[in-house]
Amino acid sequence: MTTRQNCGGEAPAPKPEFFTRSYLLLCGGVGGSKLADGLARILPSGRLHVVVNTGDDFTHLGLRICPDLDTVAYMMAGLVSRERGWGREDESWSAMDALCSLGGPDWFQLGDRDLALHVLRSHWLRQGATLSEAMARVASGLGLKHVPQPMSDQAAPTEIETGQGLLPFQEYFVRQACRPVATKVHYGAADSAVAASPALSKALNDPDLAGVIIAPSNPILSIGPMLALAELRAFLNQGRVPAVAVSPFIGQAVVKGPAAKIQAELGLAPGDSGLCSLYAGWLSGLIVHADAVTPAPTGLPVPLRACNTLMLNAADRERVAREALDFLESLS
Repeated sequence: MTTRQNCGGEAPAPKPEFFTRSYLLLCGGVGGSKLADGLARILPSGRLHVVVNTGDDFTHLGLRICPDLDTVAYMMAGLVSRERGWGREDESWSAMDALCSLGGPDWFQLGDRDLALHVLRSHWLRQGATLSEAMARVASGLGLKHVPQPMSDQAAPTEIETGQGLLPFQEYFVRQACRPVATKVHYGAADSAVAASPALSKALNDPDLAGVIIAPSNPILSIGPMLALAELRAFLNQGRVPAVAVSPFIGQAVVKGPAAKIQAELGLAPGDSGLCSLYAGWLSGLIVHADAVTPAPTGLPVPLRACNTLMLNAADRERVAREALDFLESLS
């Protein structure tokens, strides 16, 4: 397929039509949070639907933890830890230290500032708020103009089948650091009783929707749970608007996370070839990494846009976001 190269310099300037159309971003994890922030810096309020994976949500110490939603919210608010890529900057750990001294579990780290969000959200949920409503309150408190919203208000936990048996997501991902060999991934969202969130349904029915952007998130663990939702899958298969993905791969490696390991264990082709097979049937185009050292991949079954996809700072995040918007425009 044709590849347009943009391996240096500035990304295309935002076009006027970007500000009168709407876009849906599907994201999760650190890579997803970076593209969410880049798009939020460009698009006006009401023109970006940020829908986030909740397959890794779980209840821990009586608190409802939503790692991907919180990482996206902290990134968009300028509060995320620059060193870790998740949690809050200038964090302290007194509560965890006290918890451990009392014999509590220490395998899932909760910082003092981060803990406040979990306590308050869990309180709202116990009072009867939906997760969507709780995240709208979080976004308001953080001063966000775009609200990171869950893919569903219903629990849809991801589980990993391994040689050690079926593991809950956080047991596999955090406690065992993805060491067990994955043989199959089970998505809770595949249950027909699990409905798309109001925000996702609104985005899919938005008459101004001009395209779908898939963030450079783990395609199996972060994007896969969302694609398991029947309403989203049916919409993508209809092809009403173009859908482009930003690849998380640089060559056949990833900047961070176990995507390459899991693809290999599940028998998928490495790198962007495996990603294209996961998104086959509806993907309109793929943004791939290329720079002076790493050439763009070839032989992929969709149109490509090649650029430096590393997002090391706010300017990079906005640059990659402009590439995604411009690519969507060229495909529509």
